[in-house]
Amino acid sequence: MSVLHIYEHPGAFRLESAREISRLKLAYQVWGQPNAARDNIVWVLHAFSGSPDCFDWWKGLVGHNDLINDKDYCIICANMPGSCYGSTSPLSLDTVADAPYYYDFPVWTTRDVARAFDALREYLGFPHIYLGLGGSLGGQVLLEWAVEKAEVFKNICVIAASATHTPYGIAFNTAQRQAIALDPTWGTCHPAAGENGLKVARSIALLSYRTAETYRLHQSGVHPDYTGLPVDQQVFKASTYQWYQGEKMAKRFTALSYYFLTRTMDSHDVGRDRGGLVNALQQIKARTLILSLENDQLFPFDEQLLLTQYIPDSNLEVVATQHGHDGFLLELDQITLYLSRFLKHTGHKNAHFTKFHLN
Repeated sequence: MSVLHIYEHPGAFRLESAREISRLKLAYQVWGQPNAARDNIVWVLHAFSGSPDCFDWWKGLVGHNDLINDKDYCIICANMPGSCYGSTSPLSLDTVADAPYYYDFPVWTTRDVARAFDALREYLGFPHIYLGLGGSLGGQVLLEWAVEKAEVFKNICVIAASATHTPYGIAFNTAQRQAIALDPTWGTCHPAAGENGLKVARSIALLSYRTAETYRLHQSGVHPDYTGLPVDQQVFKASTYQWYQGEKMAKRFTALSYYFLTRTMDSHDVGRDRGGLVNALQQIKARTLILSLENDQLFPFDEQLLLTQYIPDSNLEVVATQHGHDGFLLELDQITLYLSRFLKHTGHKNAHFTKFHLN
């Protein structure tokens, strides 16, 4: 079992905003060992509410007996700053104020996160990374990193991500922040501040992660606990599902981290101060596999198509799924197949898109 390590950055860490973090900490986990050539390093980047334990949340793709395993590879996964799984967060000590940051926590851009991860890479002594692997927000940070440090990566696999965060995605994140900010406890200096708002925010987010078809198939009708009651007392399965997911999130995440990580996602724009996104994407030297998810309304197909049009050595595949965006956590057989093919062949840019068809 992997243990949680803490990297403490020497000196101040400067952000894009020009603010500085005087005591940056990154929590990370490692599985497996570097080989003699140190060319078997896999860096997994977690999504929005993920943790450094990728053997837990990506089991079936990353695990002891999976394609990305700790016998063939040395696997690293670090917690993003702002998250609540061990890295510097809104609850961390601001050494200047000698108190937790709370609402004065600085906005971390995806580029800031990539630069922090690269500092950890240098600390660990890995000159190159064989494979960078990330989905959603993790895929966005991976793109930033592959532009910023093009010589570091041999291969990257970007799943359900984009070169810039879309206005539609920003609007969803804004609605979630509004829900949190309307919680009467928001603004108080307490770790649980905004907890009920967080539950609503998660309920909003689910509507962008899933599809109407997913709800029709799995959440139709009245919940069994309420059947037989008068119609005005009945509760639908879809309603209880939303409530359940909100409660589940509040048990493992803080509203403060949730709020600031949405701002990290909104900041994503690989073309900022690089002459535009086309120029930025063309700087990527890694062989690149881009996976798009059918029915993903948060990161639609056109966003991945744009990536493959401008990343020089890239392949695009489409994962068939009824789950929408959450397919990157659920369609692991297909993702494993595409990634295994990619790693076995040097190949050139695909002229076609391979696709599974659902029965």
